[in-house]
Amino acid sequence: MKKLRGITGLIAIALAVTACGPIDENVYPGTPTPSATTTADATQEPEKEEETTEPEPEKELTLGADVEKALLKANAVEKFTQLETSSPGFAITNIEAINEITIRAHIQETLADDEAENTARWISQMSCTDVPDAETIVIRDASGTDRNCYAAKINKLPACN
Repeated sequence: MKKLRGITGLIAIALAVTACGPIDENVYPGTPTPSATTTADATQEPEKEEETTEPEPEKELTLGADVEKALLKANAVEKFTQLETSSPGFAITNIEAINEITIRAHIQETLADDEAENTARWISQMSCTDVPDAETIVIRDASGTDRNCYAAKINKLPACN
């Protein structure tokens, strides 16, 4: 009788364990089920690598070159040194694009604040009809100082509005 009770107990325990069903991977991640380790290895497809998207190539910024071209055209010269020495553009060495709305004009002289503002105003007013996108004009003088001038604060010519 004792033997029967022991076997019945074992059967009850086995039924209780199997009645619960397989381990749910979502509840206990990383815990393999017995059937998953034996059948998954043979039938599982290799994991696909995540597709990596290459970054889009940077769009070439032409704003600086466009402003420089517009300034030279507006003054009917081929280079800034052909301007009169009294012109705010005479000391410009080059104009570069910083981003799609900002340019930096390199000036080969050290400028006071009001001279930097006059140069930015001159750049904005002389180029705004051909290149209206320049919203910020950074003036970098020979000392290496950058001064930001905003087109919205500059008195624009009527043709630029």
